[in-house]
Amino acid sequence: MEPTHNLLKRQIKRHLSEERASSGDLDSFLQAIDEAYTEADMERSMLERTLELSSQELFEANSQMRAVFESIPDLLFRLDQQGTILDLKTGLGTDTLLQSDKLLGTKIHETVITQINDSFLETLHKVGTEKRVITLEYCHTLGEQVSHYEIRLTPLLDNQVVAIIRNITDRKNAEQERKKIEVQMRNLQKMESIGHLAAGIAHEINTPTQYVGDNTRFFQDSFESIRSVLHSYRELLTAAECNTITPELLVSVEKTIEDADLEYRMEQIPQAIHETLEGVERVAKIVRSMKEFSHPGGKEKAAANLNSAIESTVSVARSEWKYVADVTLELDPNLPPVLCYVGEFNQVILNLIINGAHAIGDVVKDTGAKGSITVSTRRDGDYVEVRVTDTGAGIPEAIRPHVFEPFFTTKEVGRGTGQGLSVAYNSIVQQHGGSIQFFSEVGRGTMFVVRLPINQPSAKIHYN
Repeated sequence: MEPTHNLLKRQIKRHLSEERASSGDLDSFLQAIDEAYTEADMERSMLERTLELSSQELFEANSQMRAVFESIPDLLFRLDQQGTILDLKTGLGTDTLLQSDKLLGTKIHETVITQINDSFLETLHKVGTEKRVITLEYCHTLGEQVSHYEIRLTPLLDNQVVAIIRNITDRKNAEQERKKIEVQMRNLQKMESIGHLAAGIAHEINTPTQYVGDNTRFFQDSFESIRSVLHSYRELLTAAECNTITPELLVSVEKTIEDADLEYRMEQIPQAIHETLEGVERVAKIVRSMKEFSHPGGKEKAAANLNSAIESTVSVARSEWKYVADVTLELDPNLPPVLCYVGEFNQVILNLIINGAHAIGDVVKDTGAKGSITVSTRRDGDYVEVRVTDTGAGIPEAIRPHVFEPFFTTKEVGRGTGQGLSVAYNSIVQQHGGSIQFFSEVGRGTMFVVRLPINQPSAKIHYN
């Protein structure tokens, strides 16, 4: 048997003579070895091909991952506990101000994020030792251009940290635009409320103004009558001094006194003065309440007396509830000032009172009966709690999940827009970091509970 594999031929030639190699005793053995060599070559070829394909696939996958990695617009830094930049990656579209070939080996808080230099090392230490992710935000100003950045610190092994810096200027601008729209919506809702209350407020002002006018005319008439009496007394006094009093003069004075009805006027004038002052005070209170309620407030939160704000809002909304409910105020006199947007708080309380009045109105209708609305305040730890309770029909179970949704309403067209509770939720939860919830029983009424933090410091560091 003549071997076909070259390696086997070389081995036979090297170790066996031609006579022994051609011996029939070795044919089957050499054939087996020849086949083994051939099979091994085939397997090696297949393995080399597989390895070549795997290497190519791994290279392509690695290239794809690198391309994806490089396309990320964020800046990535590998830092030690002192903030030294050990490695970095710049991304496509990254701010040129943050790109530099000289950043390696420098302190990131001295070269890149100098705006938060003071607190950065402490935060970096927390990330490394406590193994938690911390996110910070800072601003960079160049001329009139302000850029906003977010830096996310993630722990690695060996107390190293990965810092991912992202430009969030567009997001911040979008948030500011959204806040502007929300403010506009709240102002529109407030103007809508004032417009809706205008007729009732006009009536509230007209009633005391009317009896102030009536009493003023009564004063005018009384003044003329008293002046005529005084004039008659003066004539009588002059006649007495000249000793010329005549019966006709006496009759004339008596008739003047009788026509003036002084006894009646002396009795009614003090009461009319009291009613007039009361009417003027009532009008002044309505005007003060309207002024406080409609005041837009500042752009920043300010310490506010919530009790006073509630009293003003209840007064402004009087025309909405006075025919269907009695309002009881249970206000804690020791309530501390609360840092808030008082204009938005007024709007929330107004919406809750109007909703309660409408709910009671649907129950009492034309029966002449009245329900009740109770507004109470109290301190609960670091929060102030405001409760608005009504004896209306309650909120059906099926619609409770939807009450804070924008434009959701069960009222007929023209009576509600579905914005009241949505505005209340956004204001209390999103603007003030508080909470609003309700408890309702069908047929008995509803209680809304508003909780506001007394102090609301603006946190610059957000922990995940």
